[in-house]
Amino acid sequence: MQSKTTINCADGVALKATIYSPEKSVAKTHATVVIAAALGVPQTFYTDFASFCCSQGVRCLTLDYRGTYTEIPVDNSSANFRLAEWGAKDINAAIDYCKQWPEPVHLIGHSIGGQVVSLAKNSVQLESISLVAASAPYWRRWQFPQNILMLISSHLLFPLVTRFSKSFNSKTFGLGTLTMPSQLIRDWAHWMRYPDYLFSKKLELDTSASGRLKCPIFSYLISDDNLAPEANIRHLNQYFDSATLKLIRIVPKDLHVKSIGHSGLFRKKVGGPYWQTMISHMTKGDTAT
Repeated sequence: MQSKTTINCADGVALKATIYSPEKSVAKTHATVVIAAALGVPQTFYTDFASFCCSQGVRCLTLDYRGTYTEIPVDNSSANFRLAEWGAKDINAAIDYCKQWPEPVHLIGHSIGGQVVSLAKNSVQLESISLVAASAPYWRRWQFPQNILMLISSHLLFPLVTRFSKSFNSKTFGLGTLTMPSQLIRDWAHWMRYPDYLFSKKLELDTSASGRLKCPIFSYLISDDNLAPEANIRHLNQYFDSATLKLIRIVPKDLHVKSIGHSGLFRKKVGGPYWQTMISHMTKGDTAT
């Protein structure tokens, strides 16, 4: 059962969100999970996955980050949004919102959703975190020739494109389907110019929550994901040094498909057979394998 809602952040920004609640026929609601989207990806992309979770007794909350509403034109006010706010304010507010229910709160972060959770101070209250294709992107950690492409993108292409336009169409660059303020992409490109990404001391972002996390963390490495190679995933994982972290490698043949890619694990025809495993620790106390 789906219902639309609004999440009010501490700074007054209102986020559009959707609650997926188990039907009354489901014997028990085991948990609530915040699904934090990838860059440029609308919350509707996760509908099939969230619906499956509901069938297994897991309530889901999806949200669109500030600045990513397709129906609201990008203007000067939204151009003031900063990428770090997705974690520090948006995900933080989503976690607080889920405390209205008695079940444990978990988080599944897809790509940047798993990166910026380190900026949410209340992430230390989560029961578990699943990082799907979440990494610390830095050009030197890609293999040639893609490392050259990432170098050009982060140092030249994205800064140049966003300098002359208030809005950034992520679809044009294969980064999702949403249009968002250019400032968000400038921030992203800026982060990518540092080996430690958003954890770089030079950025002065408060990522202290990452070192205080004690919950189980499941980090999913997709073998054919060109956007999140193993070196970048491992680099991100090192910042969760107090948590119990498990790196889970998935190859296409595991799912009986030709390819998975950066987002395939959330597509029903690709990742559907694996969804039960992904949430098993939420429903039965098991651990993902």
